[in-house]
Amino acid sequence: EEGLLCARFRSPPRAMVRSAVWALVLSSAVAHRAPQLPRCLSRVAAPAVGALRTCSRAGPRMATPFEAMSMSTDELIAVFNDPAEMSEWSELDWYRVYQAAQRRAALPGFGTISGLRPTDVDVPELERRTGLSLEALTPRDSGVQWLLLGMAFFSVELLLARTLGLESSLVRTLPSIVAVFGFDQLVLGSRLTLGLVLALRPQYGDKLARHEAGHFLLAYLCGLPVTGYYLAGRSMTIGQAGTIFLDLDLSEQLNRGELRQSTLARYTTILMAGIAAEAIAYDRAEGGFADEQQLVSILQSLRPAWEGDRVFSLARWSVAQSVELLREYEEEHVALKEKMRENAPLGECIRVIAQGAARRKIKESAASSAS
Repeated sequence: EEGLLCARFRSPPRAMVRSAVWALVLSSAVAHRAPQLPRCLSRVAAPAVGALRTCSRAGPRMATPFEAMSMSTDELIAVFNDPAEMSEWSELDWYRVYQAAQRRAALPGFGTISGLRPTDVDVPELERRTGLSLEALTPRDSGVQWLLLGMAFFSVELLLARTLGLESSLVRTLPSIVAVFGFDQLVLGSRLTLGLVLALRPQYGDKLARHEAGHFLLAYLCGLPVTGYYLAGRSMTIGQAGTIFLDLDLSEQLNRGELRQSTLARYTTILMAGIAAEAIAYDRAEGGFADEQQLVSILQSLRPAWEGDRVFSLARWSVAQSVELLREYEEEHVALKEKMRENAPLGECIRVIAQGAARRKIKESAASSAS
């Protein structure tokens, strides 16, 4: 291992060398000048103490996964609030920390939902269970939306240029406009376009946050470690938005070619949670086309591959399940959405879910006692 002091306290190598040198002095004094032992001890202790003081000033101490596995709720949240604390954690480290916290009930609500089993769901049953139409639960292809937005913007720009007699100037600047648009789409992941949309449609930011809060909340409740999230306009991450969670069971089972129904049901429920969140709040899911494509991609990668009605039935069951769960945990979902809109750190997002789970448990205990 990399030395404990060096790894955890970032102690300066020079100070450690001085301590080693004085240790040699001590051994020499014991062998040849025993009467001078007290003086040698003081000379050895001084550099060692100085080294430790220097270590404590060198920077904050990083929590190791092993230490995090025994932390309390508040201590874990404090660690999750500082990305530097987990910068060297592997996916397996994250998984072990969350699992240890679940065993000790240090993260209330984590892993509350289990035993999901998919069933065949047709369109009438989907609409009956959710109270929403199939159209409301069908996201639109955002690529087409951006294309139409770009065409509309260019048409307005061309019309203004002709009205003001600046058409020739527009033609000269057109290559630059196309270059900027292409760079934004291919390199920046539509960040510039999204920034414009968020400026013109502030409610779109709320929709993004609600969508990702749906993924975040159900991943946490289903017992999958959430390691981060990002929203357009809130970070330098490329892309619109995303929630990062780990599903090691899914990865291992896909690699073995033995995907369990419970594992698949859990993953697809989380995957459809963004669509469900938007449909509940706005009666129409605008985002989520990529989520649908990901679900289809996974099912078609299985052997034998899923096709046709089987894929549609699982998608309908998953989104119905997501709608029902998000309605059940509406308080936590709304609180989490607000935290994400504030760009709160991971720990604070987990805190609002844990607090909601704790309140829910108290209510259930009170109701049980009353009955």
